[in-house]
Amino acid sequence: MRRLLIPLLFLVFPTTAVAGNEVLLAPGTPFETPAYLVSGKEAGPTVVIVGGMHGNETAGWRAARCIRHWPLAKGRLVVIPTANRLGIRKIVRKVPAEKPYDLNRCFPSKEGGEIAGPLAKDIWALIERVKPDWVVDLHESFNYRSASSEKRKYLGNTLICWPHDETFAAAKEMTAAANVLTSRKDRKWQVLRSPIEGSLARAAATRLRARALIVESCRKDHLAIRVRQHRIVVFRLLSRLGMPAGGASPYTTLPAEREPGRIRVALFNTIGTGLNSAWKVERCLTTDARFVCRRITATEIMAGALAPYDVVVFPGGLASTSGNALTKKGRAAVRKFVADGGGYLGVCAGAYLAATGYEWSLSILDARIVDMKHWARGTGTVRLSTTSLGRRMLAEKRSEASVRYGQGPLLAPGGSSKLPDYETVATYTTEIAKNGAPKGIMKGKPALVRSRYGKGRVVAVSPHPEDSRDRTLRAWVRRSVEWVAGSRGGSSRQSRNSSSRNTSGSFRNDFVVR
Repeated sequence: MRRLLIPLLFLVFPTTAVAGNEVLLAPGTPFETPAYLVSGKEAGPTVVIVGGMHGNETAGWRAARCIRHWPLAKGRLVVIPTANRLGIRKIVRKVPAEKPYDLNRCFPSKEGGEIAGPLAKDIWALIERVKPDWVVDLHESFNYRSASSEKRKYLGNTLICWPHDETFAAAKEMTAAANVLTSRKDRKWQVLRSPIEGSLARAAATRLRARALIVESCRKDHLAIRVRQHRIVVFRLLSRLGMPAGGASPYTTLPAEREPGRIRVALFNTIGTGLNSAWKVERCLTTDARFVCRRITATEIMAGALAPYDVVVFPGGLASTSGNALTKKGRAAVRKFVADGGGYLGVCAGAYLAATGYEWSLSILDARIVDMKHWARGTGTVRLSTTSLGRRMLAEKRSEASVRYGQGPLLAPGGSSKLPDYETVATYTTEIAKNGAPKGIMKGKPALVRSRYGKGRVVAVSPHPEDSRDRTLRAWVRRSVEWVAGSRGGSSRQSRNSSSRNTSGSFRNDFVVR
């Protein structure tokens, strides 16, 4: 099916670039964005998935870039992950232009109506050509539909369907799948009618007779949870249509084929994670094209979703909450992942989590927490002294550096006979002792340590180098991920020097869909 489609695209879209299973929409313009064509071995329905129609709605395009890697047994997927790619880059709702416009108001539902803008025209031309049976547009809202006093204003956790019996039947199954993981009644998913005039879904339903719906997650949830919800509802639809191949899962986030020299990073982002903690770590990694980063939830870890990754990163937040969210099953999954050769990087709360001594601990690092009674000892800037080992590992020329501290753990040897001793990468040379914390305890304690667990590697970082304007400090995160990845992630010095770097900020890695 794919072999027939690609040559025809050259004829239908003379201004559209085609390569392999990738189509570039609006090529050579600031709005250029890819679409991906995925075919099963057997004939079946054609489903179009669109993400990023509004540039400030993050979960949809992140889910779509995962969906394009799902293997199919039958039918076709046409995935446009980053429809408003320039808006995504600038994190704005509308298409950035001389006169910014809402891309999801550019698709007239009536015959003879004009389609506004070259980007919308290319998107519509592609959709007309593939003649979809289904169109699913992934969006977000600021609040839950059922929780808001102004219910008509917000659409969070809803599926908005063009009226059709088959569409409603599918939507009910999709919401039921999402609600399995939603215990609160005020956050339950529900089905609504009639996408707004000018929307892609409405135009596809009225002009092409496609089954069309809009998926609206809610920004009040952690980003990784919202991305998971989008994947779950789409997978439920594809399963209803009999399209996924054996082994496919809503937790499939990466292609089966590995890219040489690239390190796959799972970034924990769920209950217990600070609101901006995952983003700050992600910012450190996405400036380098060697790192392929995806956010992951406790539920996904418990379902075995760590398997295709090289490294798991636990950022700042509340360690006990994160550990309890994982449950015994999830903690065991993380331990097995590292023991089998995976890497672990824990920052602040993630460093607490790696240590020993508590029911919620991972116990993959032979370290105990000193003065846990005064864990909330305050925040501020502290000085660190890097060891010779640390300077080699971090590629750091300085013997001292200033970094933000946010109540990270004070570590000391745990004394376990089953775990190797840790090595010190950096130590605290100044301290913070607020909120009744005694003075003199923090100085000299390790700020960064590294160790091994089974076949894997562990780095625990007490302060927050990721939350720094100093790019050298932010590079510590990348160097730490490189070290814990070991040879598993192709992180040798040779690949480090020869790999493609992102010279234009975070756009290349984070917004080019892989």
